Amino acid sequence: MKTHSQMGYDYIMSEYRLPPRSCRPILEHHERYDGSGYPLQKKGTGISLYGRITALADVYDALTSERPYRKALPPNEGVEYVMASAETLFDPEAVNAFTKRIAPYPVGTSVALSNGWTGLVIRNYASYCLRPKVRVYRQGGVAVKPFEISLKDDFGYLNVTIKGVA
Repeated sequence: MKTHSQMGYDYIMSEYRLPPRSCRPILEHHERYDGSGYPLQKKGTGISLYGRITALADVYDALTSERPYRKALPPNEGVEYVMASAETLFDPEAVNAFTKRIAPYPVGTSVALSNGWTGLVIRNYASYCLRPKVRVYRQGGVAVKPFEISLKDDFGYLNVTIKGVA
């Protein structure tokens, strides 16, 4: 299995005669920022920018996709894993760019909050992907007149987090 990066790179290079620079992400998609990856154990900026981006995307896709041996993780858990792996597995700049562009709780997702409330995501914020704006419709399991809170901006709710999808 650990040879597929090299084999894929060699195949694409020989069959399609693409520039080596274009094929590097194929070779580097299992390299890790701390040098713990394979096949070449490259480290940090020794991995091409597109290789660093591809490595992050490959792991996120693997985590959030069904596999024969395990269920897919919810998108928020995939994002949290990626964020926790900045500077070890992944380039921190790539992680920062990734988290500004992904919405682990898309608009319309029903979420359970850490304070026992349930609501609907109505807005995402680019730099705060885990702290969207939520329209609360249940408090402690009891239906309430809907009201909106921003997990990013509303001072009274800064300690409230999303526990999961409701």
